[in-house]
Amino acid sequence: MQRNFHFIGNVYFFQCHSLRKSISVEFLITIKLSIFRKLLSDCLVGVIKRNLNQFLPALEKEMNMYINSGVSLKFQRQDEWVGVAFIVDWPRDDNYQVIDVSAKEWHNTSAQIAQEIQPDCPQIIWRDYQFQQLYNLSQKYMKKWDRSHLIWFGCWSLAESIRGIGTSDAVIRDLMPRFRSAGYKDKYLWGAQSNFRAFDWFLETHFGDDLQLIDRVGYDEEELCVDNGEKLFNKIKQLDGIHFYLGKF
Repeated sequence: MQRNFHFIGNVYFFQCHSLRKSISVEFLITIKLSIFRKLLSDCLVGVIKRNLNQFLPALEKEMNMYINSGVSLKFQRQDEWVGVAFIVDWPRDDNYQVIDVSAKEWHNTSAQIAQEIQPDCPQIIWRDYQFQQLYNLSQKYMKKWDRSHLIWFGCWSLAESIRGIGTSDAVIRDLMPRFRSAGYKDKYLWGAQSNFRAFDWFLETHFGDDLQLIDRVGYDEEELCVDNGEKLFNKIKQLDGIHFYLGKF
């Protein structure tokens, strides 16, 4: 199943039942390295490349979830891939036991565990725990706000040719009415993680009435260390921190 949406000029974005059939593993690895660079820092990308065989299973696990979610997007200009947006639809699980801790507590407990288990490269385990934190947060608020599903907007990777022309703005503005008209209103929540304050501004400007800042953790509060003992997030602490938003359709 593939739903085609026109974007700008000759760029289209597609909502695919599965991206696997038309996207290569090599392209996915390239995208994921780009995403890790955005999420953490350039220094981590070097660690990933040096330990690629260790990272591949973790990359594959996370990408498979997005690829097969049925709501992720690919961007295409004629026959050229120009980007991908990872999105997932999480159903509410009433049997799931929510762990009621802050993002800071979760991240730093994860860092401690990861550094004990795999001190030479703790980022792999930490990333897996951090992703579990997003799921935990989603389950907590689906129960609290009595919603059956949550759409999580994950990482996006766009070619330079479609950056700076309002791609993210146009896609999100287009998707939100589609979700509402598809019966998501009063049943679904949506969430996003913001690593930069410019994205906060975008979210709060366009969705302020239906959006809440649920939690945050400062980059200077992150305890994850690289192999030389340096705190990984020190290099980007001037960018403030990670914000977690949830909204209602």
